[in-house]
Amino acid sequence: YLPYVELGRCPRRWGMTDPYLDRFEEPAPNWLTTAAGIIGDRGVSQYKIGDLSRGNWQRLPRAELVEIQAKTEFDRFDPMEVPATREEVGDLLAATADRAYLIFPEDREHPTRMFETIPLRWINRGPVPEFAGTAQPDECYCYQLGVFATNASIAGMELELGDLRAADDKTIPSSAMTCFNLSGTDWLGKPFAKAFGLDAGLVRPLWIGVQIPRDAKGTYTGTVTVKPKGLVPTSVEIALTVAGEPIANHGDDDPYKHTRLRWLNSTLGLDDDWLVPPYTPLEAKGNRISCLDRMVELGPLGLPSRVTSRGRDVLAGPMVLRGQALAWQPVGKPRTVLAKKGRIVREYMAEAASVRLTNTLCMEFDGCVHIELSLSA
Repeated sequence: YLPYVELGRCPRRWGMTDPYLDRFEEPAPNWLTTAAGIIGDRGVSQYKIGDLSRGNWQRLPRAELVEIQAKTEFDRFDPMEVPATREEVGDLLAATADRAYLIFPEDREHPTRMFETIPLRWINRGPVPEFAGTAQPDECYCYQLGVFATNASIAGMELELGDLRAADDKTIPSSAMTCFNLSGTDWLGKPFAKAFGLDAGLVRPLWIGVQIPRDAKGTYTGTVTVKPKGLVPTSVEIALTVAGEPIANHGDDDPYKHTRLRWLNSTLGLDDDWLVPPYTPLEAKGNRISCLDRMVELGPLGLPSRVTSRGRDVLAGPMVLRGQALAWQPVGKPRTVLAKKGRIVREYMAEAASVRLTNTLCMEFDGCVHIELSLSA
């Protein structure tokens, strides 16, 4: 599929400049000779078999599958996209008719890719109740538990992650583990839970990450228990063998390791004293807040009355909040809620008639200004 010659001259990581191989369609001469002897010269004119109704084509040599090729290991469709046949799935369901769902532990090198059927790999191995993997110290090791809802739908899911213990009593605690499909940390650093539902006949993986301690060594064993709502739990015995030198960057340098799944829960940059070079700390003087090459001047309601970028005015005039018969009067002085290098938060209050306005303004080190206005009687 789209074979090309590697010349090593690709200037960009995602830019393909190496030439593709030329197309070829002509049959080999010896095949033409064989075909001509069987079905006649007329049959192979212009490389096409002519009168197929005579059945002579069935006497031609049968083609033999030699191999299925892929450009790289990453581009391979097998084994996770080689589906089991209906008969093979049917035999599995018949053998496990007493179970509402099946669990297929799987390593990180074979991500689950099909969600409407299972791969032949799982048929051959079966829903075994154990998983073994190999990791390096300080690695975020990831593996999967493939869930196949066979005879019932799954309305919810819980996962009980047990501690992993080595022979010398060293422990990888459950607090160092997470299931990315069931919970996480959002972009504001707040924890959240995810619903897990699965209709009968469908497949979904549970990806589990384990942060291996930097001083870990040896084989660590423990149990993970899958608890679908209203169904019988299933336990899987886990054995992780940790060996070698501590890996750099928790393993993130090699995408196939899937260690970057932990980035989903990253809180990097949420620290209000954290800056990205070359940005400089925020400076507040009176009603002005300045960041790198820019300044925001705030009016009495906390709305920007002037914005400059590299000395140039951005606004044609002060921002205002308009409303019929509303003459806003500030209430008290602005309150500084937060004043850090990377973020400043101020609160302004004003009244008009029987309405109160509260403005919470947040400015960050990169110049982003977030204004939240709320009205109350």
